[in-house]
Amino acid sequence: MSFLHKHARAVKLVLALLALVHFFYFLVAPKVQTDTSLWEKQTCNFKESLEIVDLDCRYYKTKNWIFAQPALDYAQPLQCHQLKTERGKELYERKQENDCGAPVYWGTPQKISDIGWDAYSIWWGRAAVLFQRSKADDWPGLTYALLDRRLITTFSNSEHHHYPWLISVVYFSVMKIVDSANPYILQVLHFLLWVFTVFLFWSTWRSAPRYLLLMFAFVPTAAIFMTRLYADSWMVFWALLIIFAFQRKKLWLVVGASVAMALTKQEAVMQGSLLLFALYSSLAGSRPQKGEMLSLTISLFAFLFSFFFYSTFKSDYYIPLSDRLADPASIGLFFRRIVPYYLDVLFRPALWGLLWPWVFFLLYKSRKQLGLLIWLPVLVLLAIPFAYFSFPYGHKEVVLTGSGRALWQLMPLVWLLLERASQKNKEAFLVDP
Repeated sequence: MSFLHKHARAVKLVLALLALVHFFYFLVAPKVQTDTSLWEKQTCNFKESLEIVDLDCRYYKTKNWIFAQPALDYAQPLQCHQLKTERGKELYERKQENDCGAPVYWGTPQKISDIGWDAYSIWWGRAAVLFQRSKADDWPGLTYALLDRRLITTFSNSEHHHYPWLISVVYFSVMKIVDSANPYILQVLHFLLWVFTVFLFWSTWRSAPRYLLLMFAFVPTAAIFMTRLYADSWMVFWALLIIFAFQRKKLWLVVGASVAMALTKQEAVMQGSLLLFALYSSLAGSRPQKGEMLSLTISLFAFLFSFFFYSTFKSDYYIPLSDRLADPASIGLFFRRIVPYYLDVLFRPALWGLLWPWVFFLLYKSRKQLGLLIWLPVLVLLAIPFAYFSFPYGHKEVVLTGSGRALWQLMPLVWLLLERASQKNKEAFLVDP
């Protein structure tokens, strides 16, 4: 008898406790705080000069443009000056001296957990701009704004222009209901989203080993992203909802959730397509109903359409992968970073509670039951480094940033595969006889 089978109960307990401890640590750990009253005090500086100061006129330009909205006209740009220039130093000194008083633009509470950079520059940022503009006399309407290239390209981060607007419109709708652009209510919304996600994990595989359910439902990344307002939370939710709806023959909901997921992030094209492929495979050996095949086909078409739609957006920010692969220096750098990348992705207990090494071990144990399906999550692991290799700073992103988020988006697909394998191979999950 192997060590894992001999100590199955202890192994399961340790894995579950590791996930729970890390989850609650990140949930209650002190977070970076932001004071929205500071946003209020600087508004007059933007209105008077229509100029901002930034370290590199890239990242904070977008953030400051969002904060300046109450003082700007519709789609009005701001001229950026680097801090090291004379004009930049002058503007910075004026900003330190000027105080706009106490007008309330951003609502309460004023001190909140700071949101993530992508939330500022995409998800919350876009919604806040739409909300502030909707209160002005020159507001052209939501539909017009969403189709207006001037508004889209006013955001300085060109790598984000092609991101879809669905989640930002959801956030905008919430802001209109509560009449505030303060991120706090959206952080509460993300907490509720996590609660529904946990429910979907349980509902889509009710006989799952309890330790495995705890590892997925309380993966530490969920606690980290709960206040940061990233769209990855929505991708996990939509994917689980697709599985839930398909299992219960709610075929209209399969299509609706697929369309919503496709309109959430461009990464959803790969994640959603692989998930649908796994659902297609569940119909093998049976006599599928026409409605099942039709709903999956329509959903797959939505993802393929999204792929071609996103690919039409041209950006000078990205470097073509073909150019990277044609450069020997880039190739050498890429392969020097690939080992640290996988070590970082798979063995970072602070984020995963060692979920992924264990999950891939379970998939390997179930290779006879899953067949070629076992390669679906492996494809994502192989694709992530190449995707980030197209960034100008690809050597950094490959190792340090988006890899963990892409794996988190993979959780519903892995959950579905493990559920399929468990029907035939309970031994792989260390379920006591």
